[in-house]
Amino acid sequence: IAATGRLLSTIDVHCCAAMWLVPTGWHPCKNFDEYGRCSEAYGDAFDLPLTMDWSQTIVEAIAEVNGNEFKYGPISTVIYTAAGTTIDWTYEKLGVLFSGTPEIYRDPRSASDTTYLTVFYPHNEMIRPGVNEVYTGMVAGVQYALDNADKRISDIESFPLPEPGYPVEYMCNNAVMEGLCNLDCTSIEIFPFDLRSNELSITENTGVDPCGAYIQFFENGTATYVSAVPGNLFSEVCPNECSPMTSKLKPT
Repeated sequence: IAATGRLLSTIDVHCCAAMWLVPTGWHPCKNFDEYGRCSEAYGDAFDLPLTMDWSQTIVEAIAEVNGNEFKYGPISTVIYTAAGTTIDWTYEKLGVLFSGTPEIYRDPRSASDTTYLTVFYPHNEMIRPGVNEVYTGMVAGVQYALDNADKRISDIESFPLPEPGYPVEYMCNNAVMEGLCNLDCTSIEIFPFDLRSNELSITENTGVDPCGAYIQFFENGTATYVSAVPGNLFSEVCPNECSPMTSKLKPT
């Protein structure tokens, strides 16, 4: 179904934070707010303006049921950065335009009594109200998707997106900070750069292959990529970022 381009929407239900999340979650954080939360990620989903409007329609429908207000937006800036989410995969691998994750409503009593604070499941008395409002939101979301499928921003032929797929800005900024301008992609031992040591065991000890395509810019529905390949120094991939640094680095 996905290959035909007819799969228009997928929903992956979670609990319990009163949120409607859309791609992406895997893009690394670029800037943090005063509380240490991600306020800006390196890169956005190509169709984010449309899926934000879709999300607003959904959370407004949810609010009409029990008066509960949901936050909405990209995973990385609304809740936290998270690689490997279902909706990132359905959007970037299958090209499913309206991919969303509702975090079912949190018990309002948890604000003053931690007895009611749950992370992965609602209290029994909250299940039916939570499901009812999210279902109402889903119905509104399906109707929006049917009415606005022709407003897709990205070119469906661009999917699946090439790997590793990070914005070239992310690679270049880190290439400068790590002193890699006179090296190539094979010199990176662990990628992405912010991969924590306790995560290495689940990524075959190295993480993602850093050699491949990086998004340079997105325009008129199509992304332009720059390649980092063996033998191609980062000073060539990142000429603007590396030019003032290259002379200061030790030769390989």
